[in-house]
Amino acid sequence: MKMGTSFLFFLTSSALNTIALHCVRFGMSWLVMRETDSAIAFATVFSTSSLVEIYSKPMLAPMADYFDRLNIYRICVGLAATVMLVLMLAVSFLPFSIAVVTSLLIALSLIAGLRDPAAAGLPPALVETKHLTSALSLAASTSSVVGLCAPISGALLLAIGGVPATLGAAAIACATGLFTSLGIRISGSQPTTTHKQWREYLRTWHLRMIDGVRAVFLTRSERIMAIVVALTNAGLFPFFSVVLPLWVTQGLGASAGTMAIIEIAFGMGILFGSTLLTARLNIFVGRFMALVTGNALLGVGIFVAAFCSNMTLLVLCFVISGAGFAVFNINASTLRSAATPPAFRSRMAAGVAFLSSCLNPLASQGIGFVIDGFSLDISVAICGMLILISTALLMKNVDAKSLLIRPNEEIVGIYASLYPRAFSREKNV
Repeated sequence: MKMGTSFLFFLTSSALNTIALHCVRFGMSWLVMRETDSAIAFATVFSTSSLVEIYSKPMLAPMADYFDRLNIYRICVGLAATVMLVLMLAVSFLPFSIAVVTSLLIALSLIAGLRDPAAAGLPPALVETKHLTSALSLAASTSSVVGLCAPISGALLLAIGGVPATLGAAAIACATGLFTSLGIRISGSQPTTTHKQWREYLRTWHLRMIDGVRAVFLTRSERIMAIVVALTNAGLFPFFSVVLPLWVTQGLGASAGTMAIIEIAFGMGILFGSTLLTARLNIFVGRFMALVTGNALLGVGIFVAAFCSNMTLLVLCFVISGAGFAVFNINASTLRSAATPPAFRSRMAAGVAFLSSCLNPLASQGIGFVIDGFSLDISVAICGMLILISTALLMKNVDAKSLLIRPNEEIVGIYASLYPRAFSREKNV
């Protein structure tokens, strides 16, 4: 599959910037807990910055559909690197201030709220048309996998080298992401934008900011999927971002090495699911049932892990969870990326990201209260249960089931004809 070096530069830059944001967010939240000795403060700072990123995307995403996406993306990467430098200087040379730390994290989250929708709309302009479906699937899958694994990386760095190592790794990732973004070149047949006037954009901004969420609500397949993923993320996101490092070090009484083993097991599961399991399940049970099975395996693995202390069983649980995550994510991302009309991709991506992640900050904060009031094992079990509940809802998505029986080539842009009201603003982008 030949997609060109420009597309690979794009994937690398996007992944590195996501990793940098999560490492900084996690490291700063841990610094707050160290300074305040409060798990609730740790969860609050982490969830606040996450909330800003999630809730700003629908408001900022129209800018990426209106102006040149590549320029918007590069500006965001540059701004993130600048804020990252300010944050490192503040932590190194100024007395600890929770207000300063939280404010700079919010600034990084706002930048990500525009950068990610811009990135979601770039692949069609970077690859040839014949590779478009494969490129969109790869970009969506990479984004989701990195979004999940980045908090894991932050937690591992924190456990091994503390806050300095976490910030150092984030700075290196951010600088490298900025450098690789300069290698991105527009070469596809589809333009990145058709408008460039700020006055016109500002005049209609209040109408455009709801387009992505509106499109998801009116696209029944994505509406149901967003509810499912919101519940899945409500279990998965707080588990890896808040629960895991506390559970391993305090609940299991283990070292950073144990956390590394668990994270490697989950990563191996993702690799197994991506390279072998997804294709086989898709053939044997069909893509929709593979979607359901993957989400179920993800929830089962985490739920069972809550009752395990044996390292072999824990490794098995997280290999199963990782494989399930890969199966679910690849099939869901392929459908969304291929079926969305090109002119709505940034807004649709932002709408899906918002609706499917809107519970994450609340879930992270809630898990903080569960940990404080009950136990770490109960918090792990709750994370698994939320994912299993979402699996039951996934079975109701008959629209996704009818689309996933078709080849990818037949569903490119199909949402526009199936749900015309959802994309009625497409000609006015």
